[in-house]
Amino acid sequence: MEGILPNVAPMTCPAMKWRGAPRKPRSLEERFLEKVGPSDPVTGCRLWLGAKGANGYGQIGLPRSPGRKGEMVPAHRVALELYLGRPLQDGMDVMHSCDNGLCVEPQHLSEGSRSHNMRDCVLRGRHRHAVLAGARNPQAKLTPDDVLAIRASSLSQKDLAARFGVSRAQVGRIARGERWVGVV
Repeated sequence: MEGILPNVAPMTCPAMKWRGAPRKPRSLEERFLEKVGPSDPVTGCRLWLGAKGANGYGQIGLPRSPGRKGEMVPAHRVALELYLGRPLQDGMDVMHSCDNGLCVEPQHLSEGSRSHNMRDCVLRGRHRHAVLAGARNPQAKLTPDDVLAIRASSLSQKDLAARFGVSRAQVGRIARGERWVGVV
């Protein structure tokens, strides 16, 4: 059987049952752009439409090269590196100003240290532990009004602990402002 192009033997990909002329490998940038949605008119975010990891962030596979298997990397990291025209510095994270983990719009992304990124994450309430703090925690024994009552009370910590069903140590941390810091 003759190939599609003159003097080119047909290629077969057993997994996909594909036959035809060999395809030119696409660059990472070409593959990346195929999986980016249009800009949202309200937020300006351009969402990743490709694969997503268990952490909810977009992922794209790096091409295989001799001696190296292909690996999945965060799509927002590839977006920023393509935009900057250079790899990110070692140990640096990509930070989202829009708080949307699927956004790959370079104007919403910036390079920052891990500690800066985590601090930003907690301040914006996106960190999984921060989200469950205080009244947002479904197992919380106190309400913000209870916290205000504890701070304003002249009762002993022992009496307050018994009244609200929490430990004396927890009452002390609340009174010192170490817990329920968002309630003032």
